[in-house]
Amino acid sequence: MLSETDDELSVCLHQALKGRRYLIVLDDVWDVKPWDDTSRFFPDENNGSRIIVTTRESSVADYTGSGRSHHRMNLLKDDESWNLLRQKAKASQDFWEQVSKNISSTEVDKGAFPEDYEIRSSKLINLLVAEGLVRPLSGKSLKGAADMHLKALVDRNLIFVRQQGIDGNAKSYGICTTS
Repeated sequence: MLSETDDELSVCLHQALKGRRYLIVLDDVWDVKPWDDTSRFFPDENNGSRIIVTTRESSVADYTGSGRSHHRMNLLKDDESWNLLRQKAKASQDFWEQVSKNISSTEVDKGAFPEDYEIRSSKLINLLVAEGLVRPLSGKSLKGAADMHLKALVDRNLIFVRQQGIDGNAKSYGICTTS
């Protein structure tokens, strides 16, 4: 619910945009609430105006897309990610060389599973439960809760379904990598 001040601002925004072409970018949206709170204030006059929503959440993309197609971005390669970070952070070359040494020495990019590793759904669920990463949710078993968490990770493009059963449930997963 918007406050009176927010409501006044929304009316001003609508009036300022009315009759004009505009481009609005809502960046890194993780929930549909910001869309619900703001989309009605942008006049739709079929004049070529556009609203771009960026998100990692497929449910947000589906909700905000109004049936339009989505543009799914691929992950950057390691060198592309590194160059983008260096360019945007604008630190000295010495600083980045030290960061690179620290990252290489800890090998954080290797993770628990090798690249292109396929892990059975049942094994991944057992690992999550054994590590204490999944707790029971009301009305859900540990397996049910783990399944919900895995679906959320798929929606966030952190893991992907490699094989799917005829019942629609994931049989195995892969880990999204940066290369």
